[in-house]
Amino acid sequence: MKKTLIISALLLVGSLSAYSQGTVLFQDRQSDMTMHVYAPEVATPTVETTGQANSAVGVTADLYEDTVANGFATTGTIVTGGSTVYTGGAIGNTKSGSATPAGAYHYNVGSDFTVELYGASGYNQTSLAPLSQYTSVLSTSSTQGGTFVGVSVNNDPGIPSTTGNQATVALYAWYNGGIGLTLAQAQTAGDPWGVSLSDNITALGGLGSGTLSTPEDILGLQSFSLITPVPEPSTIALAVMGASALLFRRRK
Repeated sequence: MKKTLIISALLLVGSLSAYSQGTVLFQDRQSDMTMHVYAPEVATPTVETTGQANSAVGVTADLYEDTVANGFATTGTIVTGGSTVYTGGAIGNTKSGSATPAGAYHYNVGSDFTVELYGASGYNQTSLAPLSQYTSVLSTSSTQGGTFVGVSVNNDPGIPSTTGNQATVALYAWYNGGIGLTLAQAQTAGDPWGVSLSDNITALGGLGSGTLSTPEDILGLQSFSLITPVPEPSTIALAVMGASALLFRRRK
């Protein structure tokens, strides 16, 4: 009898521990949030742009919280559209008349780009870890370009050590080459990648503060563009051709 009680107690503690890690709703295109991931800026591809945009870029408008403090979203009114202008085009956008050019990295193919949520327990954290259960790809659609394909996680382990319903999150995105390259591999290869501004999330799912709750969505995250740390292959090719032509002339 005593052994049975001990085993039952251990199982109960284990179940409480599993629920105590807060979860989020990893979905884009929600009634209170929509964010987009854009190709690198045309004139400044090595510089990332962040901020919400309106629907003038040929995709749906962003939905976001209008109050931001020190780079972290705080509770505010949900606003449609923003003033940030992106020149690279929404990745995966195939809308007629405003489709994003393919370029060297297939910016018109959303599935060639991975998104993954990073997070840590507590507000305003600067050291975030990858949350592999919140991983997806960007959409390839005439109406959903730049947004990611939502994921429903079964037995979601949540964000580790989140016992107070508070977490900091950020969204990373990168070119996966169509073969599942990791973020580290993309960065090493000089392929396009980027990360959103961080956001504070409240009302996480799971046990959290002591009451079971449904997961909060990522409504504070803002849109952003990727960067290419090195010139794209087409630019490199043009440079090599130009240098070769110059050497050829000198030899003559």
